[in-house]
Parts: sequence; C-alpha cells; structure tokens
Amino acid sequence: MIEIWMNSNILMMKNKELNLNKDYLNIDEASAYMCMSLSGFKKLRIDWDIPSAKVPGGRVIFRRIDLKRLIEQFMNAPENMFPPHYRD
Repeated sequence: MIEIWMNSNILMMKNKELNLNKDYLNIDEASAYMCMSLSGFKKLRIDWDIPSAKVPGGRVIFRRIDLKRLIEQFMNAPENMFPPHYRD
C-alpha cells in the first residue's frame, strides 16, 4: 500500500516526491493531479482524449492546464465565486 501526504502542491509518496506545480506532468504526476489511480487515469485519457505528447525517450507528458480545464468542465460553481488567492 502506498502512503500519500499532501503538502501544498507537492504530493509526497512513500519514497518519491511529485511536484505538481510544473507546466508539464508525466503520467504519474498527472494521475496524482487528477486524484486518480494510474489505471483510472489511463482509462480517462482514452475516454476523454486528453491531449498528450511523447517526448524523446518515450515518456508521455501532459499539460497541467489541459488537466485543469478537464476538471473545470465538471465543476458547477462559477470561477469568479472564489477570491483570487484560491485560483491557480
């Protein structure tokens, strides 16, 4: 079992720290950003055709802004409902 702690925008897993403040995220970071399991995120990626790129070395990366836009599609509250310091 993996133990997870949230500290600001850095997700700390048992022996690995994921920085979620970057503009581009690898698949592990993207699934953590979406608060999903890796397998769940892979299925979501196919079902929702989430934009990604394959960089040299074969790694797949995602733009954080694309993931944020996907999350916002499911939100009911208008974006201007919260003070500016709560926005990304």
